Amino acid sequence: MWLLLACRSPVTGPGPTLFDLQVRKTQNPQVFRVSFETRDSAVGAVAFGPAGSPPTLQVQDQGAVLHDLLVVGLHAGEPWELVASATDERGTTVAPPEEVDVPALPDDAPRAEVLEPASTPDAGGWTLLDLNRNGTGSLRVALVDDGGEVVWLHDPGRGDDVGAVDTQVTPDGSILVAGSVPTGERPVELGLDGSVWWEGTEQPDFADDGFMHHHTDPVPGGGHVFLEKDVRGGKRGDRVVVRDDTGAVTWTWSTWDHWEPDLSVAEWTHLNWVELQDDVFYLSDQHSSTIWKVDRATGEPLWSFGATGDFTLTEGTWFKGQHAPEWGPDGRLWVYDNQQGNGRSRVVSYRLDEAARTAVQDEQWAGGEEWGWYTGFWGDVDVLQNGNVLVGAGNPDTRRVFEVDPVAGELQWALELQPPFAFYRASRVDPARWGITRLE
Repeated sequence: MWLLLACRSPVTGPGPTLFDLQVRKTQNPQVFRVSFETRDSAVGAVAFGPAGSPPTLQVQDQGAVLHDLLVVGLHAGEPWELVASATDERGTTVAPPEEVDVPALPDDAPRAEVLEPASTPDAGGWTLLDLNRNGTGSLRVALVDDGGEVVWLHDPGRGDDVGAVDTQVTPDGSILVAGSVPTGERPVELGLDGSVWWEGTEQPDFADDGFMHHHTDPVPGGGHVFLEKDVRGGKRGDRVVVRDDTGAVTWTWSTWDHWEPDLSVAEWTHLNWVELQDDVFYLSDQHSSTIWKVDRATGEPLWSFGATGDFTLTEGTWFKGQHAPEWGPDGRLWVYDNQQGNGRSRVVSYRLDEAARTAVQDEQWAGGEEWGWYTGFWGDVDVLQNGNVLVGAGNPDTRRVFEVDPVAGELQWALELQPPFAFYRASRVDPARWGITRLE
């Protein structure tokens, strides 16, 4: 890291005195680290915005003597002003503004266009996207704000391979890049400053045993749960594997041991989602268009959900070739319904009665005449805190993210990633988890 500013004299004011104020570059060229000290505990903050304009964002700590704040959200290719401050019961001391130059994005960096601006104050936000070139996955990841600006980009400049890279923000605030990372690379957790918090095991070739794909989640207490290829006799099934942070396997389950294999095809299961809970886990198999609930103790399925499963659908229609199911906070099961072969994709929710083995289709959104789309592969749906859903229709056929009010069936915000970039999944990220808020 390179020192940009070292304040030689303390900054005094009505509040705490700021000592040793420093602004440094980090490994990520769009992120700056601001650090300073106060003699007594105080709340430290940095307000920031485009140079010559009022600040638009602020990052704040919880109160300390040593203050170390990451400034994230700056637009590339522009000068920005950073204003550090400290507040206690006496008042607030504000340091003079410091201007930093944010490098322009590389020529081959992703570009995004907002197709529908946020229609309400709580729509839009920051969106996390994995980045691949027309279907080939990579280690590139971007955070895009609701205006389509890339505010954080990780691009190690290597590794194009298969698609379906899974990226998400972990409960610890790191950015997980996993799933189908390129052969020879490793899944990683990254800090916003570009530091590597964790590295997993090296990825084998796509058709080899142990190939990690589609979905990875952190496990409470440490480690990760992976979907991996389980290759036996040249045929590919799948297994669910929990590995600790050293890569050692602590628990595993395989489709070979609990489902009847179809040996007439090279890949007889194609899992694309796992949700691990204390006593059960859930799986999505695209090949059979089925979602499964499995007992962790016995490994045996408790039920299957889909057109050929254990439930009777009393209202609505089934999904086909689905991706990224998610349980909503009200107990509904949301599905990104690719509708393979039917020419129109959608997102849809179901209410399941497990005791009666019946289900009802609830809300759905297929875009209507203006926003209708079709993605025969990939896709994602996430339930947001404001009650909307985020739809990631990101394969090379569409490349779009939609935020939708599913009750009203109305589009709230839409963004399109420009060719050659597409994406597998989209996640809404609240920057407040890193202490970053929007200023009025």
